[in-house]
Amino acid sequence: MTSDLICPTCPVGAQASPNPFRSVTTIEFGVPRAGPVEINIYDVAGKRVRKLVSKNLNASMHKRSWDGRNNQGRKVPVGIYIAKIRIGSDIVTRKLVLLR
Repeated sequence: MTSDLICPTCPVGAQASPNPFRSVTTIEFGVPRAGPVEINIYDVAGKRVRKLVSKNLNASMHKRSWDGRNNQGRKVPVGIYIAKIRIGSDIVTRKLVLLR
């Protein structure tokens, strides 16, 4: 197999930095096997406010940034948000704290 299909050193997990954040936070995540990845941001009521990723990615470490805006490009209110990261059949969630 080629190196873009399997990454045994890439953990299924995620970190957001900085967190709390004022303008942009970057979510770093590992994809151990090439395949579908979705990252969505939800408010505390469970409403999806932003779709960051929805595509197949190669096996490696990846980064995606969230600028505190919704899918329409408007700034979301200060508060707590949840990043839901689906990598294949694994799901990881991370709490994000937006300050202004």
